[in-house]
Amino acid sequence: EVRFAADAELSRRTAELAASHAAAAEAAASQIESLAVEMERSETRVAALVEELERFGEEREAAEREADAEREAELARRLEEQAEAHALAIAECLIRERVGRAEALDEIRLKLNGVKEAYDVNGAALRKSHAGVKMSLAVFALQSKVSNGDPFHEELRAVAAVASNAMGADDPGRALVDAVVGSIPEAVARSGVPTAGRLRDRLDDVRRAARRLSLVPETGGGIVAHLVAYLASWLRMSEPGSGWGTAGGGNNTTDGGVEAAVAAARASVASDRLDAAAAALEEGTEGTAAARAVAGWVADARERQRLEMAMSVLRSHAAAAAASLA
Repeated sequence: EVRFAADAELSRRTAELAASHAAAAEAAASQIESLAVEMERSETRVAALVEELERFGEEREAAEREADAEREAELARRLEEQAEAHALAIAECLIRERVGRAEALDEIRLKLNGVKEAYDVNGAALRKSHAGVKMSLAVFALQSKVSNGDPFHEELRAVAAVASNAMGADDPGRALVDAVVGSIPEAVARSGVPTAGRLRDRLDDVRRAARRLSLVPETGGGIVAHLVAYLASWLRMSEPGSGWGTAGGGNNTTDGGVEAAVAAARASVASDRLDAAAAALEEGTEGTAAARAVAGWVADARERQRLEMAMSVLRSHAAAAAASLA
């Protein structure tokens, strides 16, 4: 019986030990599984963190680029303000210098000719000096706008206002300025006139448009005439040695017509003879639908020529007024 009881106790303890081992193994497996899940979550969080860091880095770079652009814009604005301030300072220095010179002359005249005569001469000289400086500044501002092809309505009005306020009604200079200002249409002043450089750049577009319409009658001719003209233009532009579509195509004048007209216009523009360029295009497209294609360029070229002549008169007048004060 004792041996039987010992065997039973051994069996029981063996079973308990096996059960304990099984429970421990199950608990370990559960912990391992939990640890695997936690590791997977950690990897997900790390990936999300990396992505967030990359996004933050990109946003930081974009912010830095934007800040750099803003700093550059601010620097450009400050430089422009400094340039304007320097220009105003120079103008004020010129005015002060001339005023000082007039005052020095006043003292001499006061000693030689008396108080009344000296003050009269001084007042007239000072007004004339101010008028000359104002006219020079107004013409300079107008020339700047005209040279860039920008609208110059306000600057033109400023020149007219200076002439009206600073010159007498019987002053020949005022009549000259009024005539020049009056010769410039208000619509032209509000829209501006293309520069010679822009007109030269537009010649290629004008050439292509005029080339396609050069075989169409001025009265139209219908869609068939336009199609035939376009095909003929394309074939002629594709011919070897025609010059069109190459870098030197604009200088070929052997074919006559539109080609010669555009080449002559280009040469005239290069020598600052816009009126001759406009006349060449008009003559080369006369009687064809291409005349409509070049009409806008011709009008702009002639307007630029007239504007340049007007500006030449105004510059000469301002220079003569300034020279008379020296």
